[in-house]
Amino acid sequence: SEQAAAVFTDRVNLAEAIQTALQRVDASLREKQIEVSVDIPAVLPALLADGAKFVRMFELLFLDEQVSLPAGSRIEITAQL
Repeated sequence: SEQAAAVFTDRVNLAEAIQTALQRVDASLREKQIEVSVDIPAVLPALLADGAKFVRMFELLFLDEQVSLPAGSRIEITAQL
């Protein structure tokens, strides 16, 4: 049977979500000397999402990269309209 589509009501700022996730994993990334560059324009519109899960998704992505990447690597995140 089909499930109803999720309805998201949180307005999420992408840059803020990524910064929150980065703050949570900062020690792990620094431990491996992984640098993260974020280039997201301020004019990017908010996204409709589950705010907590959206932040957690980025947190898990960063932790996965921390395990997978060699020490001294760089992660670049960019967004545009």
